[in-house]
Amino acid sequence: MTGILDHNLSPALSADKQEEAKMAKILVVDDDIGCRRLTTRILSAFGYTSIMAGNGVEALDVLRHEDVDLILLDLMMPEMDGLSFMRVMRGESRWDGVPVLVLSGVADLEVANTVRETGVQGFLVKSRYTIDDLLMQVRRYVPEAPGEPGTTPHSIN
Repeated sequence: MTGILDHNLSPALSADKQEEAKMAKILVVDDDIGCRRLTTRILSAFGYTSIMAGNGVEALDVLRHEDVDLILLDLMMPEMDGLSFMRVMRGESRWDGVPVLVLSGVADLEVANTVRETGVQGFLVKSRYTIDDLLMQVRRYVPEAPGEPGTTPHSIN
């Protein structure tokens, strides 16, 4: 991801604002712990609550126990990849309304089209999107984090 250091970081959100933001819960599914942690920190800095899973099996377990507002999904993972996860998830009516954005290192148009056929709402290539691109996509599917649109986050550290 590029652009992470371009953001001017402001003081932390108030406790009341942080509590309001917890209403928007995002499941981050990626086998790369560094990508999971970075994405989670970015989301947290902008007022979103995140849950992490390392593969599709773990993500399904989270969904069985937690309500989430959005899923950020990698494609290439051990045990259960993103496409297999989507097929299982979309086979369960209780998860029909949960939007999914794919964040993948795969930049192949054919793969992107195959993934869209499984019911994902968006596709971002890991090496090509910025924090602003990610947040723009997230905000399309989950409530705006507390504060004015376009405000700076509290801390990504």
